[in-house]
Amino acid sequence: MPGLVTIDNFHEIIPNFIKDNEIIISDYEDMQEVVLKMIRESFLFNFDKNLLRGFLEDLTYHYSPNDDKNKDRIVNMLEESDDDESSDDDDEGMQEMMMKMMMAAGGAKKSEEKVEEVEDVEDVGAVEEVSEDVN
Repeated sequence: MPGLVTIDNFHEIIPNFIKDNEIIISDYEDMQEVVLKMIRESFLFNFDKNLLRGFLEDLTYHYSPNDDKNKDRIVNMLEESDDDESSDDDDEGMQEMMMKMMMAAGGAKKSEEKVEEVEDVEDVGAVEEVSEDVN
């Protein structure tokens, strides 16, 4: 009987569907086919598809634990991620780049100040020349 598949009941509905339809699960693609068949038969999945993917990986390993590929999927999901380290490295790289940009902007600002000083000096010189001509 079609229905709503939720986080609370997926562990009953999907295995029952597999059993009732006598489906053999040997790899993840078989589980994907189960979900597609369930959707065609009006089952609705009411949760994040990333969660569904994790649930399917668990069920695939449950049905075929001797397949190393299925085991590797679970182990990879459970291992600590290096994302924290790489994101720290990315943060440091970004901070360094921002500092360089700020320093470059500060250097550009100092250059602008020097140009203004030079313009002021030229203006003073021009005023002195005019003063001499008037006398």
